Amino acid sequence: MTSPVYGDGQLVPTAAPVIFQSVYVVIGGAEAEMTYAGAAPGTVNGIMQVNARIPATINPGSAVPLFIWEYPYHSQTGITVAVK
Repeated sequence: MTSPVYGDGQLVPTAAPVIFQSVYVVIGGAEAEMTYAGAAPGTVNGIMQVNARIPATINPGSAVPLFIWEYPYHSQTGITVAVK
């Protein structure tokens, strides 16, 4: 849930950065620094955007494992991200 709260099907005009649960992003086995987690501006309410900094210790690759977790929800296994 974000603050302010938007109704079902309502367009989210601007960033709504407050999520009431902690969001964690793990890239290549290392926890990433979160820079934003909330509503995706300009989209329909319910689409969430997560921005994180890739840890400097990550080895570059075309398929680095990515895991996102916000209790009790998490990403499926097998998700990857390309890191240059």
